[in-house]
Amino acid sequence: MLAPLHLECLSGGDASAHSTASAARVPFDIFDDGARWTLTNLDNRTQQIELKPRLVTSDLRVRLQAAVRGIGIALLPEQVVASPLREGLVERVLPEWSGAKNILHLVYPTPRGMLPSVRSLIDYLLIHVSAWLQEKSI
Repeated sequence: MLAPLHLECLSGGDASAHSTASAARVPFDIFDDGARWTLTNLDNRTQQIELKPRLVTSDLRVRLQAAVRGIGIALLPEQVVASPLREGLVERVLPEWSGAKNILHLVYPTPRGMLPSVRSLIDYLLIHVSAWLQEKSI
């Protein structure tokens, strides 16, 4: 399978592309007849790509393995593909485009009456999660 070099290359057959002035910052959306990726380039231009995927899953490991085995392309976080990219198992396509940034939320009750152990866990996660995500890949 050849990797698409330009976003327009995805618009044939299994995908269609269209610009959006202010698209939601959701990296992908799944609906009855396919999926939609929201991509942004270095100039902050946003493009939505509608796909008819062969495989739909929320499991990042399954998506990665499908890409490695040549089933198709996958929209994956950098932390997931860092190691396979270094090993040459996958290649980055559309290098001028990227998916939306993911946000991790930590939800907890109001601080009043919070156990010290919960506060310690929150402090630890705030310090270490970002660094850990940058170092690790699945």
